[in-house]
Amino acid sequence: RVVNAGLIAVSGGNGANFNSALFFNGAHLSCSGLSVGAMASSNTIAISGLGTQARLNGGDIRIGHSQNWGWPSDNRLIISDGAQVDQAGEIVIGQCRTYKDECDRRNSMLLKSGAKLHSKGVTVSDAGSREGVSTGNVLRVEGSGTFWNLTGGKLGVGYAGSGNSVGNTIIITDGAMVTN
Repeated sequence: RVVNAGLIAVSGGNGANFNSALFFNGAHLSCSGLSVGAMASSNTIAISGLGTQARLNGGDIRIGHSQNWGWPSDNRLIISDGAQVDQAGEIVIGQCRTYKDECDRRNSMLLKSGAKLHSKGVTVSDAGSREGVSTGNVLRVEGSGTFWNLTGGKLGVGYAGSGNSVGNTIIITDGAMVTN
């Protein structure tokens, strides 16, 4: 049991690659948000298993994001097998804030196998400032019994702003339910 943990961050800088935080089989987590792949690549947060719960207390979820430098790619958040995540703020998958041509790519979130999520909305690919490219980011919600409530927030893909947002995808399949 992890309580009042502040921000749970897996990788927090350029070169902080191939790291994981795994919460399984009845784990309980209370924190102020999740961050995976801040300016780094191939990092994972997994929340899985019936009875596993994460309460984010309004904190955001950021997957594959850069600020002034870094090229985050292949970072992922997996919520599966009946796990539940409550009180999440906004979710951003792929966020480009650099001047590089391709600054984030192939970051993903997977919600599957009866998992439950309550958040304030989601943006898949945010190239909202500078001149970077946010590409190939994916949100996938799958499986009967899988439920996501956006609590009135937006479901957006490909926000370009002054950058470019290319080839990003939202997939809802196999009986999953997303409500707003």
